[in-house]
Amino acid sequence: MQHHIKACVLIAALFGGSIASGSDGPSFGVTPYAGFRTSSNLEDSDTGAKFSMADSSTYGLTLSIPWQPNTELEFWYSHQSTDIDLSAAGGSRNTNMDLDYLHLGGTLLFEPQKYAVPFFVFTIGATRVDSSAPEAKSDTFPSFSVGGGWQFFPEKRVGLRLEGRALGTLVGNNSAVFCGVNPAGSGCAISLSGDMLWQFELMAGATFRF
Repeated sequence: MQHHIKACVLIAALFGGSIASGSDGPSFGVTPYAGFRTSSNLEDSDTGAKFSMADSSTYGLTLSIPWQPNTELEFWYSHQSTDIDLSAAGGSRNTNMDLDYLHLGGTLLFEPQKYAVPFFVFTIGATRVDSSAPEAKSDTFPSFSVGGGWQFFPEKRVGLRLEGRALGTLVGNNSAVFCGVNPAGSGCAISLSGDMLWQFELMAGATFRF
């Protein structure tokens, strides 16, 4: 996680300085945030059994770089630690899973001159999934997010960002991320069919402009 955040900060500093060169305004904004995420079920392609992922808290970082008068380039990182319920596979054991989103996209600002600024955001990138099961392997899947919210700036360089996002992750057919999590102790508890994992996240954070 630290490597992801450091990389985003470095990219923002490099691009932000060049994009905003000659401007009196801030060159980029940093928003550390906390949130809460819910998830759709995963379905076994062989049995049709559904496996639920627990709702849980999230945290992350958004880096915004001015691009056009009403748009910003955005780098977005989000981390979630949750549990997946395997009772549908014949056992009661839950397995811990970590999901890390790393995205690039854009933000469209509405009426950016006002104190309270509504916005729309769309990003694409990848989701890294790690399981605590001994035989499971980490895997990375393509993903996207779409959402919106409000930015509040009572001060020029310090503000508040509130938003909600819908997240979609295309889980691959041959992933071994669920191998080793069978309640019997071995094998793959879930045989996936390339379905979309849907999640919804609400988040709030303080924005610092530099």
